[in-house]
Amino acid sequence: MPSWPRAWLCRSRRQCPPCHSRPEAHGADRPRIGSMTLDRAPHLRAVLRQLPAAPGVYLMKGADGRVLYVGKADLLRSRVRSYFGAAPAPDARIARMASEVAAIEYIVTDTVSEAYLLECNLIKEHRPRYNIRLRDDKSYPFVKITLGEDFPRIVRTRKLVRDGSRYFGPYASASSVDETLKLLRRIFPFRTCDLDIPEGKRVLERPCLLYFIKRCQGPCIGEIEKASYRATIDRVVDFLDGRQEPIRDELRAEMDDHADALRYEQAAIARDKLRAVERTIEQQKMAAFSRAEHDVVGMAREEEEAGLQVFSIRNGKMIGREHFIVEGARDVTDGEVLGSFLQQYYAATERPPREVLVPLAPADSGALSAFLTDRRGSAVALRVPERGEKRRMVALATQNAVESLSRERAEWLTDAAKRDAAL
Repeated sequence: MPSWPRAWLCRSRRQCPPCHSRPEAHGADRPRIGSMTLDRAPHLRAVLRQLPAAPGVYLMKGADGRVLYVGKADLLRSRVRSYFGAAPAPDARIARMASEVAAIEYIVTDTVSEAYLLECNLIKEHRPRYNIRLRDDKSYPFVKITLGEDFPRIVRTRKLVRDGSRYFGPYASASSVDETLKLLRRIFPFRTCDLDIPEGKRVLERPCLLYFIKRCQGPCIGEIEKASYRATIDRVVDFLDGRQEPIRDELRAEMDDHADALRYEQAAIARDKLRAVERTIEQQKMAAFSRAEHDVVGMAREEEEAGLQVFSIRNGKMIGREHFIVEGARDVTDGEVLGSFLQQYYAATERPPREVLVPLAPADSGALSAFLTDRRGSAVALRVPERGEKRRMVALATQNAVESLSRERAEWLTDAAKRDAAL
């Protein structure tokens, strides 16, 4: 997706007249920007007539200049006009927002998918009070494998960069990523340093402690070739993708070979790794109902908040379970909450799965499915299962969402009581 500098979000005609008189002034390959002040009454009709019939994103702003709401549209003209037409607003929240609008900015994008992504970024930046938004959305963490390097590293990151790396996530917290990295380090001897290590070059005279305790293969001192190290990284990718059985079988054979050769120390190391893999497989068995890729989403509502639970299932095993809180959900339908969450969640992922199982149809499901398909590069199906194991998994995700949201609210009430007692 293209990146739009903040300077292009022009605040008024006086600040940047070329944007409005000559859209091409910023370059033919860049989005066209518009900004108009609404003085209510007669000026409103003139402003709405200027909106383009093109996909894009719009920002509703209050009299103080703060962003009240960010939205996306297949056609900006018809979508923005709908807020100020003769027909009543669809709900009280939208009616309140429309009554407070003092200015509108818009950005024309090349495609609807670009509008989806840009909307998510602007919601994250401005956190408008009339938008449904993920709580504390400062960018969720991922496990990143730097495949563009000769000797890849495996690290935690909050940024998705198209640099040839492979990303796994997002995770709900940094601690979840750290637990995953800790498990990987117990099983696989990959490097944890930040050194730039080109193939065929020794960059250190002595390796670090991890090399001596068999937790690293020593690429910094030339102890392993690129192809052999890459084989280790390929096994890590398989593990994170849910393909642990071949790794389990390899470790079992390795342990037996060491034991037969009376290499008991090496056999014990292989045994400990094997146990870690077997525990992971056992923990993931509850989801073994299909060999396909699924995300299973459950949702719970309480007052202005909603809790969303996501089970990530790959190769028939649950490889991740994360819980998210959505704010700004008062006077919003379940379908709107679910649709907004899915949009923001998958805008932050590198590649959605082939199928997303949900408890109900999200708002604007056709456009959302097209957005997910564009993100993946192949078809993504949004399904509401009505029976069978898939329906049971959605019910289980929903139950977990209810329990997690209740626990979050109980903790918040306890903290609030402690603060009141301290005053």
